[in-house]
Amino acid sequence: MATDLIDSARLLFLRELTRDVVEACRVRPGTTREGLPANVTGRTLFAAAGGGYPAFWLEDFTFALDCGLITTDEVRDMLELTFEAQQGPETRHLDSGARVPPFQIPDHVLFDAGAVYFAGTYSSGPDQGGGMWGNLPELDDNFHVAQAVSWYFQQTRDIGFLTAAINDMPVIERLERAFYVPPYDPETQLIRVSRDERGTNWGFVDTIAMTGDLLFCSLLRMRAADRLATFFSALHGNGKAAEYQGIAETIKSSIPAAFGTDSGWLLAATGRCRQHDVWGTVFALYEDALSGEVRERALAAVLDAYNNGTATFRGNVRHVLTSDDFSSTSAWETTPTEHNNYQNGGYWGTPSGWYLHALAQIDRAAGARFIGEYIDELIEGDYRRPGTRGSPLEWFHPDGFRTSVPIYMTSVACPLAALIRLGC
Repeated sequence: MATDLIDSARLLFLRELTRDVVEACRVRPGTTREGLPANVTGRTLFAAAGGGYPAFWLEDFTFALDCGLITTDEVRDMLELTFEAQQGPETRHLDSGARVPPFQIPDHVLFDAGAVYFAGTYSSGPDQGGGMWGNLPELDDNFHVAQAVSWYFQQTRDIGFLTAAINDMPVIERLERAFYVPPYDPETQLIRVSRDERGTNWGFVDTIAMTGDLLFCSLLRMRAADRLATFFSALHGNGKAAEYQGIAETIKSSIPAAFGTDSGWLLAATGRCRQHDVWGTVFALYEDALSGEVRERALAAVLDAYNNGTATFRGNVRHVLTSDDFSSTSAWETTPTEHNNYQNGGYWGTPSGWYLHALAQIDRAAGARFIGEYIDELIEGDYRRPGTRGSPLEWFHPDGFRTSVPIYMTSVACPLAALIRLGC
């Protein structure tokens, strides 16, 4: 459906491109890629990209669901795989000194069904974690799983799935156990980590060592609490429904005091990497976590950064404003990644839909220009044509137009989902 944001031909192009990308990411049973062993899980796995990342990442999968191109059967399969790979009731101690807490959700699952809890490796063995990856596993997956179950429940109304036992434990109990794994402040309910006891804030900044209260993971916890409240309401557990709704509301009310700034941008963290967070701010707006003057300042900041070119390039979005880099050699305070590469200054398509959604609330014409730039890049780089750069890319940078992993699923699935939400 054409709107003032995008015409029907360009919307059709994005839908068809996303359809083909999602298909390219499917790894069916018995098949493989990149010389790896075949998928022996008995299920169709979803890699994060059609041209790399040969494993199933729950985070990417969950963000892609609202594009409407993944079936309910596929979602149930991936949920069952995730719960089967969930850590059991004992702590797992690793050679690196890191540990996997009880009931931790894996970061990614390999084609041989091995569970990997830390970023930066395809090993499911004891050599995971530690160093730059932290002593705790990825924090966010414990909340993404509730969102994926919520999507499945909304589509099917299959209340029986919530009480179905996987490895002798009901899904609803697995969700609760996972929810309470990451460390949090009991007063504000925000995710909080120290330098010595931290995990990754969330997967798209897994090379950035943040400490203190963490914005993005707290937003994911807020969303997961809301979903758990819905599940318990459906199960007639009104006491627990009220408990989880209270957690969600406490997080929402705590965000302005912890992360708000006069600039309108929210901070990524309150300790190390206490910097304006472009992705976190537009995601907070997307999840309706801001209200009143805080929301209005955030929207104005998003529009101003688009107009002055400090947040976006060709419809893709940087984590940190170009005007706010921590130093002349790094966008973030602490990361081993080279400046203007990957999560340390690259431009990504995954948050483009969230950025568009914010622009549409304050200046529809600016939103239309932004999504037009995004579609133009996809048309120019379309991986389906020979000799192109393989768009949708995971990220890129205008300095020589450096590119990275091609055929990246969330770079199109998330923006398409946002357009659907906007009525396109």
